[in-house]
Amino acid sequence: MENLSLSEKTIFIVEDELLNTLLLDKYITKTGAQTIHAKNGQHAVDYCKINNSIDLVLMDIKMPVMDGIQATKLIKKFRNIPIIAQTAYVSEYDVDNIMKSGFDDYIQKPINKEKLYEVIDKYLK
Repeated sequence: MENLSLSEKTIFIVEDELLNTLLLDKYITKTGAQTIHAKNGQHAVDYCKINNSIDLVLMDIKMPVMDGIQATKLIKKFRNIPIIAQTAYVSEYDVDNIMKSGFDDYIQKPINKEKLYEVIDKYLK
């Protein structure tokens, strides 16, 4: 999956931790995709309302102001866009709740580049 080509795609990284944002940005820009960033769920909701060029959202679950679950529920009300949860909290119960909250998929932290590419490719083919 190293040769994943996503030129002309825009991926929205919603993450409050700088190191996680930088890592995701590094992995995604290697594919040729453009990235946009937000540090909390409220900014994600606001930006999704005004930017129709976003092809996929990588949404952190635990953030300040508004968490990723609430942000995803709001975004899904006005946009049909793949939203992938990214979380370090993945028990069987958590995965079930994540998927019931409107996310299309999830990826576990720490982020594995190959798994990230697989999940993105699944939704942007």
